[in-house]
Amino acid sequence: SARGLAPRTMSAHEGGPGYATTASASGYAEMYGPLLETRNLLLVDQRGTGRSDAIDCPSFFDDVDFAMAVLRCGQRLGASAHLYGTQLAADDEAAIIRALGLGKVDVYGDSYGTFYAQVFASRHPGLTRSLVVDAAYPTYGETAWYPTQGPAMRRSFNAVCARTPQCARLGGSTVRRLETLLDRIRREPISGTVYGADLARHRVTLDASALNYLAFNATYTSVTYRELDAAARAYLSRDD
Repeated sequence: SARGLAPRTMSAHEGGPGYATTASASGYAEMYGPLLETRNLLLVDQRGTGRSDAIDCPSFFDDVDFAMAVLRCGQRLGASAHLYGTQLAADDEAAIIRALGLGKVDVYGDSYGTFYAQVFASRHPGLTRSLVVDAAYPTYGETAWYPTQGPAMRRSFNAVCARTPQCARLGGSTVRRLETLLDRIRREPISGTVYGADLARHRVTLDASALNYLAFNATYTSVTYRELDAAARAYLSRDD
């Protein structure tokens, strides 16, 4: 193989958009595990992220208004603002793959990385051996309101319960229990003092907005999928 590399290469891509792929190297190494004994792992930071001349836009930290933050960042970048699109990033990686003589690669993406991976595969099918999309975004029809997330979240909660024997034996569905919980806390929010991830105690209130935030947070941690149904059942049965 070229330059002493293994004959097969896997290419992984982070989400965001904005996360640096190389910053997740240890996570990808853990995910692929023993596959790396016989395969290369290619990690490319897309232009404007990580080690690839990361964009420096303080407006994203200073402005509450996201649209205004985007406007100010665009103004800061000036004539180069249009040079950070997904298709250009995909072409960058294609050039790297060709320069290294890797041939076809196995492409993986999570979250926004799935959008990137689909764009890469469509623009460079001759360099794509396989495509894995994890928590996939559509490449068209999406808006800033993310209308696909609600149905995906509800379907996922019910799927987790169906695949968990103890939960499946209860009948019904997680979403219906969450709907019942939502109706109740709209009338009477839950307040209390609880331990946070920082091991300190915090005074919190679970109202309709907070429950919505908590449910969608399952995107980022499997703990929410594992615990929220059980917590809802406990509260609805008055088991403090």
